[in-house]
Amino acid sequence: MANTVLQQVSVRAMNVDALNCDAVYASANLANGSVFTRGALSSTAGEGELFTVVQPASGSLTNLWMVYSPEVVDIVTATGATYRGLSVDPRDFTNIATKPLAAFKPEVGDLIKITADGITGGALSALTVGQHAVAANGVFTLSASVAVISGLSFAVRSITDSITIANAACGTSKVAAALLECVAVA
Repeated sequence: MANTVLQQVSVRAMNVDALNCDAVYASANLANGSVFTRGALSSTAGEGELFTVVQPASGSLTNLWMVYSPEVVDIVTATGATYRGLSVDPRDFTNIATKPLAAFKPEVGDLIKITADGITGGALSALTVGQHAVAANGVFTLSASVAVISGLSFAVRSITDSITIANAACGTSKVAAALLECVAVA
C-alpha cells in the first residue's frame, strides 16, 4: 500500500472537536488522506467509541471524513514483536486494519496538502490547477475531476507545493504535494 502524507494547512477541525472522530476499518490498512463514510459505532467489545469505516459509494459521497492519524510508525519483526517510533519518516506509516485511526470531517474552506499517493493513480500530474480532486465511487483516494461533484470536492490550488518531512539522517527532505481547498462537502 502506498503511504500518503497529509498536512492540515488550515482546517476547521483543528479547533472544533465535533469535526474529529476515531474509527476502525477491519478489511485493510488505510493511508492518511483516505476518505470514507462514517458508519455506525463499532459493535466489537471495548470499541464502543469507534465508528466503523465504510468505503465511499455512488449516491453517498457527501458528509465524508478523511483519515488523519498521528504518524507513529509501528515496525513488526518476524517474531511478531512490535516497536514504535523507530522511523521518523511519515511515508513509513499506515493505519493498520482493525486498529483505531483518527479522522476529521473536511469543511468548505479547509486547506490541505497531500502527496501523490493520496490521488487515484498515484500521480500529482493527474491533477490540474483550477480543476478538482473529488471523492469517487468505490475508492478511498481522491480522484481528478474537471468539475465539482455533488459530494466532497477540493479545488486544486497548486501541484508544485511540497511537504517537509524528517528523514533517518536527522535532516529533512521535501516531498512533492498538491495544495487543495475544500469547496464542497454535500
